[in-house]
Amino acid sequence: MSSDVLESWVEGLFQQCTRWNIVFVQLGEAYPIARDAIAPSVDSIVSAVDYLDNTELEGKLRLVTELESLAEPGAPSLGRLRERVIADRDNGTRVILLSRRPKIAFPTAPGSQVLWDAKLVSPPLYSTPESWNFGEEATREGVPAEIVIERALRELGEIACAGLDAVLFEDGRASEELTSLAEPLLDALLGAGMITHSGDKLCWAISDGRLSVRSALSEVIAGMNRPQDDFARVASDCWIVERTVKQALRARAKALWGEKWRAELLGVNLSSAALGRACGGTYASAETLEDIRDPLEWLTLTETLGLLDHAQVGTLGVSPSMWTLMSSELLPVKDRIERSQLMRRSDVDIASRWVDLLAQRLTASGSPSPSESIASATTTQHDLLVNLRTDLALNPQFRRDIEKDLMSLALATVRFVAHTLDTVPPYVAAFSDRADAPLERAVQDSFKLFLDSSDLAGRSAVEVSSVGGGRADVVLYFNDGSRYVTEVKRELARASRDELEASYLPQTVAYQSANVPFGQLLVLDLTEGREVRSERLDESIWVAHSRNDDGVVITSTIIAVVRGNRPSPSRRKS
Repeated sequence: MSSDVLESWVEGLFQQCTRWNIVFVQLGEAYPIARDAIAPSVDSIVSAVDYLDNTELEGKLRLVTELESLAEPGAPSLGRLRERVIADRDNGTRVILLSRRPKIAFPTAPGSQVLWDAKLVSPPLYSTPESWNFGEEATREGVPAEIVIERALRELGEIACAGLDAVLFEDGRASEELTSLAEPLLDALLGAGMITHSGDKLCWAISDGRLSVRSALSEVIAGMNRPQDDFARVASDCWIVERTVKQALRARAKALWGEKWRAELLGVNLSSAALGRACGGTYASAETLEDIRDPLEWLTLTETLGLLDHAQVGTLGVSPSMWTLMSSELLPVKDRIERSQLMRRSDVDIASRWVDLLAQRLTASGSPSPSESIASATTTQHDLLVNLRTDLALNPQFRRDIEKDLMSLALATVRFVAHTLDTVPPYVAAFSDRADAPLERAVQDSFKLFLDSSDLAGRSAVEVSSVGGGRADVVLYFNDGSRYVTEVKRELARASRDELEASYLPQTVAYQSANVPFGQLLVLDLTEGREVRSERLDESIWVAHSRNDDGVVITSTIIAVVRGNRPSPSRRKS
């Protein structure tokens, strides 16, 4: 590098510092002379570690060296650097942050973007497309060129090397590899002097650049044996995602098939694979799939996601397009963790985002998603369920698994009431003598039987003691510990909406005091002389809320009326 080029670059650096106050300069293995050229023109020079603790430095132009030390494990946080730099800036002092490593090599610090906010100043160019002189100072001292390249790559850090690995080895786009670089990686390579501009294009600044860098990168990555800073976090998030998916799938399968869920869900091929792996591991004495506590634990995440194609399982509250996106984004991250490959910069955000998304949308209770519950209904029932869901949404607790579970119960209840309108079971038939009026127990037992013939089979019980301080008629349980009480009543005299709510809602709400703030009231209406239109399905089911003094909904109850004492259509009179 000529002295004129170096002098011009240093002058430009100080001009940028005057304009921006805080600048970041990456000068690594290839730039020993450039690092030394800055020093004579500054007022004070201090290492990054000493800079954090020394607030008595003099001068208005400061050079902070060895910034790369803050990228090491256990180093002081970038938050402290931010506070120190801002204090200097507010005092009118300009700061040059000098690092052998690029910005991308430093840990992320939420709320502290001091390095990314600092103006990036590119280094002087050694090379042009016609003359490759990368690392000429080091090679002039006898260091082989390949060693200089390897040292420069090590300074880039694991994240940059992982990104370069993807471009040079995995993507297969040699002619476009430099144009496909993400901006942080592009800045890192420019800062290292490994690439340069040729007009409006980018090119390698090294003779036989692509081959030389590929060879050096192979050696550098092979020698990296320290977990990356975010490894534990990404591995933990991947573990959480896989366990969450398997938990939801297991709950759904148990809701569908009961004790036969293992074989029904896995099918012949995966059952055999899971049994074989388990027998080769900790289940040496297992002979059948039923001998394995949870065969899903012996499936890969890819195999587990394939089970979502089972027609009866459904989407578990997550749309098919989202499952596809998760497979394309998260499975490569998980593969890199399991194969001890370098993580990429985006892996942290990808894994964290899917943990949050699944927590919001995936049901672990075994219920289908609300959209699946509603979609499975007939047109009339569909519209009614949409209205119920809209009304229930006024309760701020109506979300995630509660929404899915309650909509499963609502679907079963709507179908039950529709069933009583169509089939006329004995307890809804007309009677002439009040002594012949059916008891609510008939409705209670019929509703329990109906639940046991639906997707909610095996989850309900009748006459359950110690619920809300009393004895609950029908209780529906879910895997997460939530329960939904259906209080069953009969009414012989007054069955308008207001009258039913006034008579029975307080008792129904009382059962909700120790669990989810949702319940159900099922009333057998045995009154006489009803208008036929009042017996319509959409007139027989609605939502009632209880509110606090501020008007906020605190409990919600689905009220469903079974219309009894009902003459056949041929006996109706106007």
